[in-house]
Amino acid sequence: MNASSWMTRLAGLALAAVGLAACGSTGGGGNAPALAGEPRLRVAQAAEEAGDLGMAEELYAAASAAEPREAAVQLRYADLLVRRGRLSDARELLESHAGIVTNPVQLRGGMGALYVLTGEPARAVAEFDTVLAARPGDARATVNKAIALDLLRRHDEAQALYRAALTLAPRDPVVINNLALSLMLAGRAQEGGALLEQIRDRADLQPRIRGGMAVVLAAGGNVAGGRAVAGDRVGDAQLVELADAARRAPLR
Repeated sequence: MNASSWMTRLAGLALAAVGLAACGSTGGGGNAPALAGEPRLRVAQAAEEAGDLGMAEELYAAASAAEPREAAVQLRYADLLVRRGRLSDARELLESHAGIVTNPVQLRGGMGALYVLTGEPARAVAEFDTVLAARPGDARATVNKAIALDLLRRHDEAQALYRAALTLAPRDPVVINNLALSLMLAGRAQEGGALLEQIRDRADLQPRIRGGMAVVLAAGGNVAGGRAVAGDRVGDAQLVELADAARRAPLR
């Protein structure tokens, strides 16, 4: 496996950006704000939460057309498109509304997250810089910019941002996990594994975090520990392959 392909797989396993529409916690997933306003938005959110993504998409599409200047509506629609595997449609939606919405900074954060997901980290960094220029303390933009920097192999810069985020949320498992992954990518897997000890026994960790922890531990020489953390989330062959690739070719 070459460096580019295994980096892509590792990014998919543990360094993917949080949801486009989520706000608040850097944990991502299910943290999007309730949508006020017309009834169809509330129905769309209810359909989404119930798992009826087809109905939710129809309703969000209608809301997007009816409220083209509302960034939150566009982000919720784009987020749903991403979760349905339609990244190009989500990108077209956000880019077409970037000059229309009344809160362009909010939309730029979602665009940055989307560019991470589509493998365009340099464009993502530019979007997060726009957000951080307007909101210097934005924890989500800080962490997502760090993810993009890691994908650009600018690990020292990424780690500085993760550590800055940890000063605001010292026990955030997403940030700790991503910092550990960044250390591993810089050839410091054992240091990353030691960092993970503070969250390793938590029962509430997302599967994505457990997968990332497993790779870091295995890359640092603790393959048994990595298997124990991963459970059935990552196959033995995949775990060993990713760990071996990390040891052979740290991405500097």
